[in-house]
Amino acid sequence: MKSLKKVTMLLISILVATCFGLVFTTTSKAATGSRYLTIKQLRSSGYGYKALEKNIWKICESNSSGTVTNYDHTIYCVKGGAGFGSSAFGSGTPTVREYTRYFDLKTKSSIPSSYANLIPVFSNGNYSKLVKLLENIYIAPKANATTEERQTASEYRDLLLRKAGLADSSITDDDKRMFYQTCYLIGYCYAEMGLYEKALFFLEIVRPLNNIRYNIEYINCLANSRDIRAINTIHNELNQLAQLKESEITDGIIFYHNFLRRRRAYTFVDMGRLDDAEEAFKEMLNEDANKEYAKGELEYIQELKKLKGINNIASEE
Repeated sequence: MKSLKKVTMLLISILVATCFGLVFTTTSKAATGSRYLTIKQLRSSGYGYKALEKNIWKICESNSSGTVTNYDHTIYCVKGGAGFGSSAFGSGTPTVREYTRYFDLKTKSSIPSSYANLIPVFSNGNYSKLVKLLENIYIAPKANATTEERQTASEYRDLLLRKAGLADSSITDDDKRMFYQTCYLIGYCYAEMGLYEKALFFLEIVRPLNNIRYNIEYINCLANSRDIRAINTIHNELNQLAQLKESEITDGIIFYHNFLRRRRAYTFVDMGRLDDAEEAFKEMLNEDANKEYAKGELEYIQELKKLKGINNIASEE
């Protein structure tokens, strides 16, 4: 049976790691020469994976110009002084880095102690256990996987379930949908009760699904709880929608876009950024879907500004 994945894990030290004073001449001990790495957000829909609203990047092999040549290897970099560029990457391209020493993590004896000592599992005796674990992890096929790759993935999954004695307890797609729907409903109920911390626990479980209904509840919960992540989450969603092709824009997307713009403007109000909120709502006055809501909020903003002005005068006196 073919394995689902190539577990060729490479331990790589960047060029500056030559300060260790190590010279490798035997190919069985180490591979030398140039190997280029970069990082990339992976998801077929174009939405990058996130955790706690932080981008999750995969280290990939590339050529010297940054074009990715291999997504499959699991790569660990030692000595991250140079890194791959900014931690945000709101725009621009991650840096390409050249590495000159790399080792196969499955062959413990091939890794010199100067590098091996940087890996905690070497010293606590858990290295072999870790490798065994990584060898027996099921990874779902890519969204654009071939029929052969999907079949291989299915066979490998069944093999792991049989080894674990769980061959008759596979989780169906209906089971998954029920689980996520239940998480959403529990989160919704907690949010309605004003228990936002508990609500977010469940809503963050469904967040990676990128379901519009789930997203709206998640963002409402962030905003209503005055969570500092709210405005950045809204901006990120708006930026993602702006990248969609015209053929990908549905009525649901239009509804979600209007929701995000209204929520963004009102979040400005909550943040005390009344001028930004006023500008955002004025942009909606000629839009059938938003104008009535915008009129009411603009009146409310004027009341807040008057109240703020009265308070300023009182403080000066």
